Amino acid sequence: MRLRLFEEKDFEVIKDWIPDERGHAMWCANRFQYPLDKTDFLSVLSDVEGRHGDSPFVVTMDDDVPVGFFCYSVNHETKEGMFKFVVVAPDGRGKGIAGEMFRLALSYAFDETKVNAVHLIVFSVNGRAKKFYEKVGFEERKTDHKAFVYKGEHWARCNMIIRKDHRNGPIRRLPVCMVMIMLSAALLLTGCVSGEGEQKKAGRNLMNEYFQNAGKKASVESIYADVTRPAADRLEMSDYVKGNYRLGKDSYEFWANVETGSIYTSERLMEFGESVLKLQADRLGLDADCCTCYAAVTIEPEFTGEMGNSRGQTDTVTLNDMLPVSITDMDAFAKEALESEYVSVRSFIVCRSNPLSSDAKELSFPEWKNGQITVCEMPDQSADLPMDKYDILGFWSEHRDVCMDLKFE
Repeated sequence: MRLRLFEEKDFEVIKDWIPDERGHAMWCANRFQYPLDKTDFLSVLSDVEGRHGDSPFVVTMDDDVPVGFFCYSVNHETKEGMFKFVVVAPDGRGKGIAGEMFRLALSYAFDETKVNAVHLIVFSVNGRAKKFYEKVGFEERKTDHKAFVYKGEHWARCNMIIRKDHRNGPIRRLPVCMVMIMLSAALLLTGCVSGEGEQKKAGRNLMNEYFQNAGKKASVESIYADVTRPAADRLEMSDYVKGNYRLGKDSYEFWANVETGSIYTSERLMEFGESVLKLQADRLGLDADCCTCYAAVTIEPEFTGEMGNSRGQTDTVTLNDMLPVSITDMDAFAKEALESEYVSVRSFIVCRSNPLSSDAKELSFPEWKNGQITVCEMPDQSADLPMDKYDILGFWSEHRDVCMDLKFE
């Protein structure tokens, strides 16, 4: 198998790889027309090349017929590469072609373009693809909920990353049987005597109890125990399980500590963003009902002390992805977060209605300690809004003329 740049003739092979509309949406978020049209396909490729520097690639067998396709770009400021539109020929799935394609693609990214990490986006509903990326070595970095709507369904979008120093770790070079032996031994050494099945069952019970107490008609969609590899290069299994749950048409992520009963969800982060929007829109004289807020919160260790596991170790939970369900008043929490020196709040507000007042840039926020607001005025109702926090950076770059940065520190 070899890697080469996409050629126009390759479209005739690729066009029939995704036969159904739902799979098409999962693959490209409907960036391409469905069914695939050659003129549109080439136009989109040209557009992403001009905007982000993407190059389209195919992997082929000895006959030079494509069996896989993806786009790749490099952000030279962050030294990260990004894969987009990853797809493998239907008759090549389950035969190791996807794994070999990623081996070639990652070798090109790390060895030729000299990036430090590569990331990609996958919808959480695409469980098969997500599990494959995890198997390759990608890890979740951020999940944004309600990022994409497909026929009334709200899909969460997961950003996954693999770093250069994790690409060829010793575990990935060992046979599966040896990995399982090492994992079992490590669990015994760290004092985790319950099996993964028991841990997941305990996590599911904890989440179901939370749903019942909170009056939520929700159900766990997926759950797994988190396996981490700390700096000491040894395996351990934490007391946390993680997964997704469905509430109505929406899917959310959660972390649950089966020892302490602590639960963290991305649903709470969305509520935090809504509360931040109300506070900031009010200060800026904006109509919150006509604005969309993309908010991220970074909380320092002083706010996360309860997250230590039963062995006194710190779990690898990233709290700018979710917040605890124990927060009883999100509006009050948002106000406290903005006023705390230990919290950094970064928000992008895209406003469709009333513009910022001429003196808005002169406003001061003495009570807000750490963060920044970017307000983008988009009165054109037909303009595409960004879909998540990773799109918002590109959106901000392209619309600098209608964006205003307001810092508070």
